[in-house]
Amino acid sequence: MITWLNANAGAVTAFATLVLVGLTAVYVYLTHRIAEGQLSQAELFRALITEYSQPEMSDALETLDQWGREHDEGDEALREAAQSWAARLNYDLSIQTDADTEAQHDEDAYLNSQRRLVAHWHQKVVVFVKHGLFNSMFVADLRHWGSWRLVLRIVRALDIAHTELLHNSPDRAIRAYDEMARYFGPNAS
Repeated sequence: MITWLNANAGAVTAFATLVLVGLTAVYVYLTHRIAEGQLSQAELFRALITEYSQPEMSDALETLDQWGREHDEGDEALREAAQSWAARLNYDLSIQTDADTEAQHDEDAYLNSQRRLVAHWHQKVVVFVKHGLFNSMFVADLRHWGSWRLVLRIVRALDIAHTELLHNSPDRAIRAYDEMARYFGPNAS
């Protein structure tokens, strides 16, 4: 798979970017309809589940799950693996590069695009719930959709490491995932 990713890095990046643009357009459209009061809870729920059911989401979840199985050997190991990934992702290839470094960077960028896709869907659900767009029955149903355990463990670790590297503080990511856990974590009610 790494060989294929290396040979098709540009196409993979372009495809991932195109998917993110499409999902952003759907998000903007839904937000606009919600603001106008034209979207019922059922329509919003259906739109979220349709988006979640797309092959790109399935691929992203599989990629993140695989990364988690390879690196989640406890809290410290997961944190170190996420920090290492974030450092490689943000490494300036103009400093020093070779085929192995470029291949690893492409793999890290692919993981990042998958992380963003999954994180944004789950964060969008939290925003909708937080702003009262779903009644308690829809919220209970949403707890069974999504990959909350994967997101609250693996994606959270990647987001915190990435945010800390970019902004010199993980606080924003920690707050976002703490809020997510309040609605969809194991102790949510």
